[in-house]
Amino acid sequence: MLSELETQYNEQDGAKIVFNISDVAKIIGVVPATIRNWENAGLIASKRNESNYRVFDFNDIEILRKIKEYSSQKNMNISMIKNLLSKDITVIFPENEKYYKEFYHAMLKSYREDGGYTLEEVSKAVGISPSYLSRIENGKAGITFEVLSKLAGYYGESTVRFFDVKDDEDRELVKRGKGTELETGLDGVTIQSLIDGRENTFEAVRFVVKPGCGDFKAHSHNSGEEFIHVLSGVLSVMLDDSKEFIVKMGDSIHFKSARYHKWHNPGKKSTELLWVHSYI
Repeated sequence: MLSELETQYNEQDGAKIVFNISDVAKIIGVVPATIRNWENAGLIASKRNESNYRVFDFNDIEILRKIKEYSSQKNMNISMIKNLLSKDITVIFPENEKYYKEFYHAMLKSYREDGGYTLEEVSKAVGISPSYLSRIENGKAGITFEVLSKLAGYYGESTVRFFDVKDDEDRELVKRGKGTELETGLDGVTIQSLIDGRENTFEAVRFVVKPGCGDFKAHSHNSGEEFIHVLSGVLSVMLDDSKEFIVKMGDSIHFKSARYHKWHNPGKKSTELLWVHSYI
């Protein structure tokens, strides 16, 4: 018998894959509030499921990527973005959605078979049934971001690897100041990706944290490790709500991602740091 989670994402009409707003925010590198603001501005019309929660498919993800590019990288206003979207979405995105599906399912199956894993081994490790995993691999069932993350981790890959379309641009070198700017939703915190994370098992990000700013809500991740090196200034890191570390310029701290952690800049000047997060 299918679990409630499997039933929710198992569709017979071509395996339409949908994500919730939190999942999509992670995928495109923004916070959920940003997507809601874009919706309120009329840049995208979110679909709703039976429980009235927002759901997004791969076509929606491409639209949101475009919106982010136009707004954060090209500094376009709302009216300019609406004009550009109205011209290219109906032509570009239906084809991209088809490519996403094929790319996504085929890669999951390829990773399992190339690694010599059975359906039973992988499904047991990630907490789903072998039959459900088989349907996912063959494009007959959808998937949640949580299950996809577990599968990616099992295969030693970044989650993004399984649904990001590649292009022909060289990505080995990221020049100074040319990393992708990511939105955090944290006041006084700016971050910039220092690598192309689509085919890697880790992320490397440059943070600039203004005095008194940071992430004050303790959180954790299912797997991986965190490495922080302070380039300038000072950073307070609290682990498990019980132990505080003051990390000064030239110092580093390393811990498992599953540990609850929060951090902020307690100094009087901005803090710059390198943060590396591994997925495995």
